[in-house]
Amino acid sequence: PLCWALSRPRASRRATLHPKRRRWFRRLARQTYAYFEDFCGPSENSLPPDNVHLEDGRVAHRTSPTNIGLALLAHLGARDLGHCGLHQLLERVSGTVDTANRLERHRGHFLNWYDTQTLEPLAPRYVSTVDSGNLVGHCRVLRQGLLELGDAPVWTSTLVDGLAETWELAEAALGATGSGRARTERDEIGAALAALAAAPDRASLERLARLDRAVQT
Repeated sequence: PLCWALSRPRASRRATLHPKRRRWFRRLARQTYAYFEDFCGPSENSLPPDNVHLEDGRVAHRTSPTNIGLALLAHLGARDLGHCGLHQLLERVSGTVDTANRLERHRGHFLNWYDTQTLEPLAPRYVSTVDSGNLVGHCRVLRQGLLELGDAPVWTSTLVDGLAETWELAEAALGATGSGRARTERDEIGAALAALAAAPDRASLERLARLDRAVQT
């Protein structure tokens, strides 16, 4: 009986987060992804810089295979959480992969450090098996995630959550600053997001898109 009891599969329990904790974690994830949005762009050849000094804004213009793999999964995770759309995901992943294909390698292996602006390898040149392994693991997860997108719906409620979280953080950053017109536009966008969350239909989405175009012009 003892051996039988020990050999039984353990019952799995799924932990559930309190809504306030879930909201806190999702906002933290959105803030974290902002790093890749802000710094993994054209000026860095779609590569993630190793770090940024917040005190003076200095950017470390270097990256590694581990950093590249983490950036790729950050884009995929942002799509899953509704923090970026399908088009943005494919555009950002393609940009990073296209640049990676231009990097110098040693017998097929990426070197450990590259300048994100010139794409030149940094001295001393060496291959890190740890970083190479990290990149392989990240790419395998990325591949599976991209394959699953083929059967996934384009529009989900998660996108509404992601838009709302992005807007909340933008409002917190802006505070009460801006002209009367800017505050009115913020109020209108906030109301449009609330309407979209309550009734995610085509009319609500088109209203939000019109407001977005108006703000950009």
